[in-house]
Amino acid sequence: MTPPRRGRRSVEVAGRAFLYSVREKEVRSWGPHHNTAAVLTAMADPGPGSAMRCLRAFGEPFTPQAVREAIAEALSRGWRPEARGPAFVMDQTPEEWGLEA
Repeated sequence: MTPPRRGRRSVEVAGRAFLYSVREKEVRSWGPHHNTAAVLTAMADPGPGSAMRCLRAFGEPFTPQAVREAIAEALSRGWRPEARGPAFVMDQTPEEWGLEA
């Protein structure tokens, strides 16, 4: 089944089409100012296949360029978007964002 397109944007990475969405999520507090995060979810267009999820500190926006970079990084780390299965998770720690834990 192909994923619904409502609420998703399209982007091209390495000659391949992807659909993505970004939403805000409450997370365990990493300190007094870092208790929300932005969650990027991407999948190949057309699907089906596995999704990729990347979480980063809210305030660090997922611009279209950041989305392309995250997808490219996930592909380089072994994400196979055409393969069915669980989501490929590429969350970052506060230290990777340059935040104090």
